[in-house]
Amino acid sequence: MAFTNTEGRQELLYALAGAVDHLALALAALGDAYEQLDDATADRLEADLFGPVQAAYGRAKRTHVQFADRHGQPAAIFAPRTAGVPSTGAKGFVEAAVGATRAADSALAALYALDRMQSMGHNVIAVTGAITSSPLAVREFQRHSGVPVAHSTGNGEELGEAACRQLQLAI
Repeated sequence: MAFTNTEGRQELLYALAGAVDHLALALAALGDAYEQLDDATADRLEADLFGPVQAAYGRAKRTHVQFADRHGQPAAIFAPRTAGVPSTGAKGFVEAAVGATRAADSALAALYALDRMQSMGHNVIAVTGAITSSPLAVREFQRHSGVPVAHSTGNGEELGEAACRQLQLAI
């Protein structure tokens, strides 16, 4: 399916906005984890995780706004996120942050690869690979692409079924 440059730019902005939103969730989760840790561990969390995620969030947000401005598109308005209930504990918050960070990267990378393959004239019938390790990334990718994502583990049956559905073959 061919689409215009404007549509492609809008899809890229949607994907980047989704990545920024995932990073905002990761920041919220890391902030909540920080509050539950002793001082020494909290300082390590801030230096090793919070700082890099905060820098990535700032760069992604700035990139989104600059790209939108450069191409006359509306930029998203990013709201702070909440991480969840404190009963998950610091470990639960850190795990949520890692998952959100992985989703931010995986969905955007998969959308870029999909766009490149389609621009080269390839009919992409399914996507698999690292993106399948993050359910959040899978949902984000499918929401923006319409291309099925299938796990490639096991005997490949799920991937084969996704390809057959996309090609409208009887399975």
